[in-house]
Amino acid sequence: LLSTSCAQKAQEETVTFSLRDYTNLYRKAELKDLQRQMSADQANLEKENEALLNKLRKGQAERQHRREVLPQNWQLLSHEAQGECQFQSGQERAPASYNFTLEFRVFEDDWTAIRLIDAQTIVKNWSVSRRSANHSDSFQEITLGSDTFLMLQPREEAKDAEAWGDHSLVTNVSGIYRISFQTHSHVRSNRQLQSLQLHLLHPISETQLRLGAENGAGIREISVEPTAHWEAKEAANFTDLKIYMPSTRQMSLKWRIVPRGSYIADEPGTESSPESQVEASVVHDILHSVDESILHTLHSFKYVLDSEQSLNKIEIHFPGRERITSVVAQGMTNWKSVPRSANATAKSGSVLQVAFKSSAISKEVVVLVTTELSTQHKKRLQLPTAHCQRVLRQSGTMAVVKLANIELHQEAASGAARLGIDQVPLHMSSKAGKPIILAYKFMAPTHAVDLSVIHHEEMSTLESVVDAALYKVLVVDDQVMHNLLLNLQNTQRQYMAVQGIDPDATIWTAKVNSVSSKLAIRDGQLLVPLQVAGGEAKSSVEIAWVQPLQLAAAGVVQLKPPRLDM
Repeated sequence: LLSTSCAQKAQEETVTFSLRDYTNLYRKAELKDLQRQMSADQANLEKENEALLNKLRKGQAERQHRREVLPQNWQLLSHEAQGECQFQSGQERAPASYNFTLEFRVFEDDWTAIRLIDAQTIVKNWSVSRRSANHSDSFQEITLGSDTFLMLQPREEAKDAEAWGDHSLVTNVSGIYRISFQTHSHVRSNRQLQSLQLHLLHPISETQLRLGAENGAGIREISVEPTAHWEAKEAANFTDLKIYMPSTRQMSLKWRIVPRGSYIADEPGTESSPESQVEASVVHDILHSVDESILHTLHSFKYVLDSEQSLNKIEIHFPGRERITSVVAQGMTNWKSVPRSANATAKSGSVLQVAFKSSAISKEVVVLVTTELSTQHKKRLQLPTAHCQRVLRQSGTMAVVKLANIELHQEAASGAARLGIDQVPLHMSSKAGKPIILAYKFMAPTHAVDLSVIHHEEMSTLESVVDAALYKVLVVDDQVMHNLLLNLQNTQRQYMAVQGIDPDATIWTAKVNSVSSKLAIRDGQLLVPLQVAGGEAKSSVEIAWVQPLQLAAAGVVQLKPPRLDM
């Protein structure tokens, strides 16, 4: 019975299809499943596409903002340089090597060329490493290939009409790159003065250099351009320099090697040896300005050295009675003037000693010295001279101007020849301020020029004069208003006296050059302050006052204009 009932129930829930109908029904169900899957996949693709578009727009915006600051696809992160130079006696050029390490960030996977160093430089030991920009993993040295390689890239601007190029890194892979290489150059030597120059394509602000010398020789007179701060650490056979400087692409370093036991220029209290003497020629230009009682002299000493070096110390003898008032020179530390002889008399003259910084290394040094000499009541004047000590040659020019009402004529000249006024050097004639009346040229410091001085008595001229005057009177009821307007020229007077103003009058305004001024009174006169100026200085004065009306017989008004003391 149980089996019979189950068979009847199964028969009631069963539907009979033909094979063809079943196949069609199955295909329709499968098609609906595929359509639902395709709709879901399309929706996912649209979301992914929208996300990619948003990322692309964001990347384009970031790239646009970055290019406003950094036009190229890379950024310099660091630049380090460490050098070494070993100098031996007898060498004209000592080899120097520098190890450079540069780090760059390449932003995008785009072909990028980064110039590293001039192709004219001797370079070896290249090393290129890379790490990801978004991770803190260590640098991994990479093998140069098709996506990253080194090449010579020509410059757009040719130098000296010749092809010019640079060693460059080319890559299309983003990340942080570390490039290391070693360069070789020569250190020039001239009379124990060494010079090393760096010409880079990327700025540097700090470098280290080891300077070696044989037999324990010392390093002195260190000079760095641009101006820098350095720290020196000396050892037995070398000196380590650590140089801090403003960001620059060019650096010039100069130093002098001093043998052990020899003279050191920057140590006080020692005498100079013959080897340390500087061979120099001096161009000596002089400008004499003759005043009524004082002779002002400007000396320009241009020391031309045989090579770039430190001048250390110079000595100039002034054999006359002139007094040294100022000394100006580039790199000067101090100066002093001492008598030429132990008697310290005025006739003995003076000696000027000027000391310079040991780091002031140059081929030309200009020293400006000003002196004063009293010439009161002198009818004959010998122009002062100066003798530079321990120089090869001293020659130059001499110019004379006058600042007072005097006449100057040549009385005698020895060792100096007349020179055309237009042949006076421009740097001296521009400081004259007055026309040059006499000029000379001399070939040696032992020269003498005597001038005759004719003093003229100055003729007094008007201190002030009134060019125009306007006096106005206005009568109103029982009051009279007076107005006085003056246009005048004044050179020396400090006050102008105005007379004839009634003591009972009330001063309304008093202006000098349209500026209110305070009046003074002396012996019943009004004193108007004036502005003192040289030349024909023009000025204006305006005074306004009020006084009671006084009528005479038949209603007549008598006007009494004020009087001036000019």
